[in-house]
Amino acid sequence: MILWSMLMSMSAALNVMHWGNEHLRSAIIMVFAFGALPAVPVTMIAMGLAARWLPRNGQRFALAFLLLAMLTIGCTALLFSQIYRLMYVEWHADRFSRIWFWQFVFTTASAFYQFAVLGLRLYFPLGFAALFTFSLWFVRPYGRRTL
Repeated sequence: MILWSMLMSMSAALNVMHWGNEHLRSAIIMVFAFGALPAVPVTMIAMGLAARWLPRNGQRFALAFLLLAMLTIGCTALLFSQIYRLMYVEWHADRFSRIWFWQFVFTTASAFYQFAVLGLRLYFPLGFAALFTFSLWFVRPYGRRTL
């Protein structure tokens, strides 16, 4: 879990190393580190449950690959969206009003879009190689079991 988080933060760090603003670099690296933390335990639980129904290692690898990728990206995007929303909360309407609800929804959606356009590239190339390696690692404990 910690290793995965460190690898995702290193992947982001390699891509933002040339940025001039050190505070912004540190913030991006921390978002990628903390966004990756919940992905590994959830993937481990799902792989343990799915081991009974997926007899082939190829199927398990595909599930681990998709789960780990989607959970890492989703959790990081969610964290990014909440930080993004905090920047604009000053101009939002009163809490829990109808207008506030729509502002919350569209600000969060905008942050997800911005993360998809600008943030996903920070996972390459180190993050993709780590994803492949970790997916193989998730398949390994179940490799000798047969149904």
